[in-house]
Amino acid sequence: MPDVNGATLTGTHDASLVVLSIAIAIAASYTALDLAGRVRATEGMARRLWLATAALAIGGGAWAMHFVAMLALGLPRPVAYAPGLTLLSLAIAVLFSGLGFAVMWRRGGRRSDLLPGGLLIGAGIAAMHYIGMAAMPAELHYNVPLVALSVLIAIGAATVALWLAQRDPTPPERAAAAVAMGLAIVGMHYTAVAAASWVPLDGAAMEGTPGQGAVRQTALALGVAAVTFLVLFIALITALMDRHLATRAERRAAAALRESEARLRIAGEAGNIGIWDRDLVTDSSTYSGTLNRLHGLPPDAPGPRYEEWLARIHPEDRTRADAAIRAGLASGSYEDEYQILRPDGEVRWIAARGVSLRDTQGRPVRFVGVSTDVTERRQAEAALREHSRRLEILSEAAAGLLAARTPDEVLEPLFRSLSEEFGLDLSFSFAVVEGTGGLRLVSCIGVPEEARAGLDRLAREDVVCGTVAKTRKPMHVAEVQASD
Repeated sequence: MPDVNGATLTGTHDASLVVLSIAIAIAASYTALDLAGRVRATEGMARRLWLATAALAIGGGAWAMHFVAMLALGLPRPVAYAPGLTLLSLAIAVLFSGLGFAVMWRRGGRRSDLLPGGLLIGAGIAAMHYIGMAAMPAELHYNVPLVALSVLIAIGAATVALWLAQRDPTPPERAAAAVAMGLAIVGMHYTAVAAASWVPLDGAAMEGTPGQGAVRQTALALGVAAVTFLVLFIALITALMDRHLATRAERRAAAALRESEARLRIAGEAGNIGIWDRDLVTDSSTYSGTLNRLHGLPPDAPGPRYEEWLARIHPEDRTRADAAIRAGLASGSYEDEYQILRPDGEVRWIAARGVSLRDTQGRPVRFVGVSTDVTERRQAEAALREHSRRLEILSEAAAGLLAARTPDEVLEPLFRSLSEEFGLDLSFSFAVVEGTGGLRLVSCIGVPEEARAGLDRLAREDVVCGTVAKTRKPMHVAEVQASD
């Protein structure tokens, strides 16, 4: 019911308390932006704790600003506030702020989550303001356009705050943003106050005179402000200490990583093992100094892109090496040996082993492994195979010698084996005819059957074979003519 005069309450604002409310809003905004950095930098339970602290800072700070600003409103009669609704308004502000931060950071702070998070925080702050004003024992009347404007201001301020928190502002940027955000919260409050009209109810006045009520309201405002600033200060100090400890831990981890990399580099150099790390998303790679040296490059040469690496593979192995890489990415494990061409043209054999690392969706994003030069081993294996082949040839020749009954049967398989050994396309074996000094064909490889009759008897000493038979000395001829 209206009062005895049936008049709507009007009043003035205490300028000092208005300034105090603005300071609270700015301090709460700065603290919330600072704590958002800890939310972004942590995971698991630590993230949830920092998220709750940030929600308390922005929600509780906005509530404290609203409460002090309401106390700054000087009415012609003292007014009491219903404790239940007052505490409910605080709980709603903190709860909705927490929900907004949770929505924003549930997927790492994506831009698509800005508006839903801003809607939750803005709606919570707007609800807090209007529930807080409803705690006054009066009949409220609202100017709907101004109410809508105040809600839009709250949502806009909350969305901008989340955007700033998502982009990790520098301290000067954070301070400027806190001022802008704090003024937006204050603007929302005074727009909401302008949208409301109070008609006091009978029996709603507090005990005492208006002057005594003003003193009590000022003391209450100062008390709320002191508690708010203390809580915000403790939150900032805690965040500062946590950031300092995290920085120290990161430095220790970085130092340990550098030490580990140094040990790995020394071990790689001692064992001639090169290390490679390929980023499949950016198609970039990192090579250790040892691996660059294996490829005949300076130790500090940048890692190649995939097509550049493939171009270094010997043409004989290029297609197979590419297929081995793709198979390794698909299976998760890679092992291969291939030839490379160094910049100076030297061919070397490389043995490589690696594994692919996948993201949360199972897609390969990195490919890491080691490589070593196995040229000497490959050469030793080739020499061993060649030695085994020669032993096999000699074994076959020895078997033929044991089975031979005439000199020709002894010489022909021997010369044939020697021709195969040296990879000759055309070869002749002659025996000297006693008495005449002529040459008799023993074996012939690569000559048509019809041409062999002309080679069966040679008496001319001017041909190469005749000269060798006469002088009993070996002869090397660079270019053999058909007449020879």
